Amino acid sequence: MTDDPTADGRLEAEVRDLLAGLGVQPRDLEADAAESERAAADLARILATPRVSDVRRAPHEPRGGVEPARGSRRLRVATFFAVAATIAVATVVVRPWTGSSPAMAATPAMLQLQGVDDVLDGGSEQSASAELLRLADAAEPGSPRGSGPVQRILLDSWVLTTDERGESSPARSVLTPVTSDHFVLPDGRSRVIERRGDPLDPDGRVVEPLASTQGKPSDTDETFAGPDEGPGFADRLSLDPAVLRQQLIDAPAECARTMAACLAARTTFLHYNYVLRPDTAAALWRTLAGQPGFTYLGRTRDRLDRPAVAFATPTTTKGRRQLLLADPATGDLLGSEEILVRDDADLGLDAPAVIEFIAVASSARVEADAVPDPSLSTTY
Repeated sequence: MTDDPTADGRLEAEVRDLLAGLGVQPRDLEADAAESERAAADLARILATPRVSDVRRAPHEPRGGVEPARGSRRLRVATFFAVAATIAVATVVVRPWTGSSPAMAATPAMLQLQGVDDVLDGGSEQSASAELLRLADAAEPGSPRGSGPVQRILLDSWVLTTDERGESSPARSVLTPVTSDHFVLPDGRSRVIERRGDPLDPDGRVVEPLASTQGKPSDTDETFAGPDEGPGFADRLSLDPAVLRQQLIDAPAECARTMAACLAARTTFLHYNYVLRPDTAAALWRTLAGQPGFTYLGRTRDRLDRPAVAFATPTTTKGRRQLLLADPATGDLLGSEEILVRDDADLGLDAPAVIEFIAVASSARVEADAVPDPSLSTTY
């Protein structure tokens, strides 16, 4: 909750509207002790069908302690679901559940990786420097992706949502599939259109990636101010790895013990929020190659069933590892995954578990007419 009673009231009203939209009817839990247990079970179903349009979300922020220039909206997301949990458990029960089960899973299947045991067991680190330099060499001669004034990044993601539920009940986490169509406009604003994504095949890959969401109504369509650095920020980065490292990590003391994680987080942030020039992408790989802490895991196929090489590094949160996936032929970053390698009671998950993945479906500069009608977007 916040220190503003008015804001809290508005937030509670939004949550009650959300629950009403799901067919939730008020119930008196005091009348039947068993209702509390059933309410807790039904809450998982409520949270498994989030109304994404009711949650204000910024573009993908970096993990690992490196934050974008503007504050993120994650606090609102956490507060929203905390209030939803309080209201649902305390006052309402869903009986019966109507409609089809949402497309979700506790955790997706892990990708097949030859070095995965080292990641999970904390085994010996295999040097990744040579493989990262190969990616840089593959990326550098690449052609620019379009020449239009608008940067468009299309992402397929599975995002973790956790209901903490309180001391008497274990936490419950689900992963929600989301596709994100992110437009970086010439004036510096960002427009993000999100839709519920597709379920996964048993092997953990996306079924008909993105194609089945095109033409569907969006769950959210929001426009807001982008980072203070502006839409040309990535193009102004140095191509010298030593200088680029300093530009990426402007508070080195905060990353002193987790430098590899911080560099990986900033690298994914840039790819998820800008269309990078080939030489900039190459410089990023060379910067990572000069940093100890990365493990090369070998070849695999990513969530969109593309050939990939994989690297792992610890995150700034103990008990987790981040994977970076790249195309060995083009040097393109294909996406990232976060893996739980130690059981986490706060999340209600047992290791090993994939707790988030983001796949870059496409990244290109497009003409202004590729941006949908601005009147359809909510502007902040």
